[in-house]
Amino acid sequence: HFERARKVRNEANALSLPHLEDGHMKLYNHHTPVLPEGTYGIEAKQVIETANEELRVYNYDSLHSAPLPPGEDFPMALQKFTVVAPRFQIDPKVIDSYYPPDGFVEEGRILPHIVFKDPYLPWERSLFQPRFFPAASVIDPFFRLKTRPPWMALVVFDPEELKLTKADGDALRIPAFNANELPSSGAYPMTVGDYLTKVTSRVPLEEGLPWGSTVWAHLQASPDPATIIFPKKDLVQTIFPQEQLLESMFMAHVRQVSTTDMSDAATDDSRLYSICVSHRSGPTIGPGSTKPTTQIVHLVSVENIIYGPYDLSNASDRMGMISLFSWNYTSTPPLPSNFTAIMKNLADQKQMLRPPNPILNEVVTSVNDQTSSAIKASARILHERLSLGYSISRWRTSTGEETAAFMRGPLVPLPTLRTPTAKTPSDWPATSNTGKDYQILDRDLGLMDMTYPAAWQLGKMMAMLDAVFFQALLRFRSAMHKTATSELRLALSGLTAAANVINRAPKTMTKVGVLTEGLKSPARNVVATKGSRTGTFDHPKTLALSQSLSGSAIDRSVRSGEQVFSDLQLGNANNADWEIIHKWISDKLFLSGIPAHYLLTDPSHLASTPTPFSPKKPIRLPPEALRFFHIDDVWLDCLIDGALSVANHSSAETDTVRLKIKEAYNTFLRMPVEGTTLKPPIPRYGFFLRSALVRAIPDLRVIITCKKVEENNVVTEDPNLTPLIRLTRMDDHTILALLDCLPEDIYKIMLVQPPHQQRFTAPIAADGVPYTLKRLYTRGAPANWPSFHMPPLEVAEWYDPATRVMKIPKFVESLKSALPFRTTAPPAVEADIGSAVVALELNDRNYQLEVKPTSGGSSPPATIRGDRQLWAGSTTTSAAPQPMALEAGDSSSQQRMRPFDLVKSTRKDLLMTRDNAQSPVPTTVPNESTKPPKPLPLLAPSSSR
Repeated sequence: HFERARKVRNEANALSLPHLEDGHMKLYNHHTPVLPEGTYGIEAKQVIETANEELRVYNYDSLHSAPLPPGEDFPMALQKFTVVAPRFQIDPKVIDSYYPPDGFVEEGRILPHIVFKDPYLPWERSLFQPRFFPAASVIDPFFRLKTRPPWMALVVFDPEELKLTKADGDALRIPAFNANELPSSGAYPMTVGDYLTKVTSRVPLEEGLPWGSTVWAHLQASPDPATIIFPKKDLVQTIFPQEQLLESMFMAHVRQVSTTDMSDAATDDSRLYSICVSHRSGPTIGPGSTKPTTQIVHLVSVENIIYGPYDLSNASDRMGMISLFSWNYTSTPPLPSNFTAIMKNLADQKQMLRPPNPILNEVVTSVNDQTSSAIKASARILHERLSLGYSISRWRTSTGEETAAFMRGPLVPLPTLRTPTAKTPSDWPATSNTGKDYQILDRDLGLMDMTYPAAWQLGKMMAMLDAVFFQALLRFRSAMHKTATSELRLALSGLTAAANVINRAPKTMTKVGVLTEGLKSPARNVVATKGSRTGTFDHPKTLALSQSLSGSAIDRSVRSGEQVFSDLQLGNANNADWEIIHKWISDKLFLSGIPAHYLLTDPSHLASTPTPFSPKKPIRLPPEALRFFHIDDVWLDCLIDGALSVANHSSAETDTVRLKIKEAYNTFLRMPVEGTTLKPPIPRYGFFLRSALVRAIPDLRVIITCKKVEENNVVTEDPNLTPLIRLTRMDDHTILALLDCLPEDIYKIMLVQPPHQQRFTAPIAADGVPYTLKRLYTRGAPANWPSFHMPPLEVAEWYDPATRVMKIPKFVESLKSALPFRTTAPPAVEADIGSAVVALELNDRNYQLEVKPTSGGSSPPATIRGDRQLWAGSTTTSAAPQPMALEAGDSSSQQRMRPFDLVKSTRKDLLMTRDNAQSPVPTTVPNESTKPPKPLPLLAPSSSR
């Protein structure tokens, strides 16, 4: 019930959020629940009055109450309910992200933070129970700011600070303590009951409970799990000074952000996130600041910590605190491998989706010492094939022999032609029943290209494994076959359809009555004439009529009313199964459900520049890679043809239903979206981003804009056209982005930190630059806002480098004196100095990576680009092509996948010719030298197709 209530509340909250403009966010000091944790009662009473009497309706206990005199009411019975909130643990699903992530390397000055999907979580409990209150001098300065303190705090520890000895374990009476097997996080699992009854030094959670309450007894017997850490009391007092305990309220706030341009997010969505920031950093001075040091971050409960125990005369100098969540990271001094260096290295390593160029060059240079011209020629041909995105895979022929074959997926480094046989498109099959029709033989190397047969077989396998799609296609084929054969029988027998007979029955009966009035005719038997029955429907004399009737039946089924069904507008298809088929085809054009090892046929395609190749040293595949690719329409056409080949009721030679399904979907692709002149978006281009940034910033924003040509051929940015149509996280490190445009249409690509996943830093100098406050405005922000500088302040009073703890009261005091500056009357800042303002001041700079495509080059032939159409034979139409930009300075005039030349033989083997051109890669601002590689584990395709 608790999780269901949280979900409903978050959904209702999202519906009521105010609209945010792109690039804006809204901050709140806190989000207090309307009803804090506790038991409540509802009283409901209804009074109904008439002219003669009055009726009171309410709940009361009449069975256990004595009769009352007339005119008096029974005591009203409360309808009780309980509001629950987490106390000893939180659901990991409520965590959106945390920084630095597990195992990440970050500078010591960075303040870790954690982001929650629930905006209420940090304030769902009280910092202390209301029975005892601290001194007014402690509470008043903070509560005047209308900021509610959270019940949790984020704290950074050194591993040694949480390491216990055997004496510590015995003194604390930790259940199942083993000094030889200490937990790496310093946290010890136990039950809530053990923590409250056995541990000798802990936070006094019983303080403040009402007298006679049964809550404490219930907690002492609770078997629920809890995780406890045992820091020293003097360290706790340093991190949470008793006289300044409420300062933690400034380290939690709420942000409303727009999720547009984030992976797997709905369009124009807006969400609330609560954020807790640690006010203790990693090492910034001393031995720990000069070398990498492991740090442990714990999200601890600070409920009732205001009551102690700070008495060091207790049984132990340590105290047990509840840990709600924890993770590790590595703190380092400022090094080139920091956040900004990762982004720069990512930009330097960009290229098209294929093995890194140094690896490809090694294929040719490794045979320079060979004297055989045949070996050198083979190496050159192999280099060209690998440059086209191919990999070599093991392949078993239909007769059982095991050999090698070329293989690649639908993502290619160069744009492809409409069909591999562009010179004679009619030679490329419209359909196949086995996939073997799509085999291509490379006579130079003697290897078969199994790219398209593998795609066909994959499509058939995916269709058979998808029960919903398979059954829908089976029902659709059966319905079309039944309708077409019924109409064919009627047409060949010269009969009228039953529906038409029934519709004309009233008029027919009227005419018959007029003609037969006064006449009588003897009864007689009606015998069918010879030859009225038809034979098989695939007979050459009836095949054309049968195909025409099948097409008419499919045309009626794929419509929604009078127009072709489209899932981009309201309305259902006349045939419900067509909606399932339509959606399945659309999903595959968006690469949905296609296994990753078909999209990436070789792990080196996502590798950065490796170390020099050596047979004795394995190639390391680093995770930092930005890879651009084109989408091979032919590959997806083969996949869809294989899927549509299942459940075939027609002749093996002529599958009319399959062709008509393709033609019906092509009509949808040619039809403009209702209310616009734009046609349905279909992916044409895209990129993979594999980086530690994706793990560190799960909601990394990807903003892509298109070009717009103004007067005098001036190219500007078009803010109204967004080509990004799919942004998906493949795993913790990889993002897939698909665009419905080509690189020459792109104005720029930006990778931007989202507002709720920006770093926070301690107020100390970074990279030799002194720390300064930011000027914040609630009104009248000047155009040159970033150029303002704050007056010099005592920065040393804000942070203690020895304890690594921020002095929040001093920091807030400085904000109060510095921010309400006057440019005009009234002041430019009217907001209270609360947690939202503190968070903005502690935010690090917002970094973004900008990638721009190059210009120049030649135009491809008309067979390369047009409106997307499924291949249904040489009659498939497409719109006029658009020009494609090449890499600046590239002398190649034919940079593309060249067509196959048809080989005249009985098997119709196809030969591919190659060129050595490079593919266009967007340039990056700024562009620096190439960085060394790092390893990247990925799956290779299966050895047999």
